[in-house]
Amino acid sequence: MLSSLNLKTRIYLWYLRLKIYWPFRFAHHPLCPRFSGHVFKIGRLHLCQGCTFVYSGLLLGGLVFSLVPISILFWLWLTIAACLIVPTFLVHFLSLPRFFTRLARFLLGLYFGWMIGGVVQYSSWLYRGLFLSIVFASYLTFRIIYRRSKRKKDGCSECSELEQSDVCTGYEAQLAAEREYSRIATKLLESDLEAFARKKITTYDVPENTMPPLTHEDDNN
Repeated sequence: MLSSLNLKTRIYLWYLRLKIYWPFRFAHHPLCPRFSGHVFKIGRLHLCQGCTFVYSGLLLGGLVFSLVPISILFWLWLTIAACLIVPTFLVHFLSLPRFFTRLARFLLGLYFGWMIGGVVQYSSWLYRGLFLSIVFASYLTFRIIYRRSKRKKDGCSECSELEQSDVCTGYEAQLAAEREYSRIATKLLESDLEAFARKKITTYDVPENTMPPLTHEDDNN
């Protein structure tokens, strides 16, 4: 169905989803008091704190370390990179205040920016390949550790709304947005949906004249 839509309709649906979901598209957490320490609220906009610090460090580090000439030995570059990324793994195994988690996320972003700078600063393709390989390996390791720690620290496990049948307050805004998007999109695509349904019905409908004729043997049965 979606593949048959024209480009203009697809672009409008993409714009419509962006328009409706932008306040919490990058929240990554329920919008409730239990997760208020994990989300920045700027007007109607909600941003995941961890992602905000990571991408801020990545943007800042990527620009500075790529544009500012830095001439140091390869092993020293890797040593600095290790110092930047180690706090990221430590906060998953130690019970530290929220401030240290935010700092670790920012240093993780700087780490990626630092490694991007290494790819730019070093002309050797061997070094560049090593930088990219290390970044890929460290990212996979971080994702594995993050997912395991997230399962152990489920912020919803003790919530009083966990067993209720209705959607919790942390996702009420998202549900309302989903309903609004579905209402507008359905109205927009009403004619296309009807045409698509008719086509399906016509495709699977078997005309009467295509039925095989009855034989005398069938009549006797």
